Amino acid sequence: MSDTPLRFNFYNEQKQAVLYMTEHVDQKMTLEISNTSKKATTLLQLTEPISATNHHFELIFRAGTINHTAIKLEDTSDFELFINRDHNGKFKLSNDGSASLYFKSKSSLTMQEGQNIKIKIANLRGNHIQGAHATLVMLKYQNLLHAGDSTSFSGHTRSRLLLLEIERD
Repeated sequence: MSDTPLRFNFYNEQKQAVLYMTEHVDQKMTLEISNTSKKATTLLQLTEPISATNHHFELIFRAGTINHTAIKLEDTSDFELFINRDHNGKFKLSNDGSASLYFKSKSSLTMQEGQNIKIKIANLRGNHIQGAHATLVMLKYQNLLHAGDSTSFSGHTRSRLLLLEIERD
């Protein structure tokens, strides 16, 4: 049994936890969230618009990890994406400089034990300021309900991500 009810992987099209640092190449990444609990887990129906407070998942990148480009969802049929932006349209960073992507299911969704969901994200770029390095990405979750429970739960988990330079010919 897992110590957290959800685990996640964040990987590129080659299924590697690598985001390349580039100025001109947008990348597609997949956020794969797995139910590692012994119970079915339901993403509650949220009727208010998606926001920094009304969502199911928050993917948090440490300061300097991603460039603030035109990030979007590859497929918008199941999830919505929210990015907190300032009046100029730029990422509104937290006090520690981290950047968050917020995701909300468009309907009530139940994940059975061992089942996963995939959210495909496009137009990501690694920030080259700190050079190639490993970092942690955090996934916070909320507004979830275990089968048989009446109280929703929340929590967080982390995963490693490598930022690498693109080799040039």
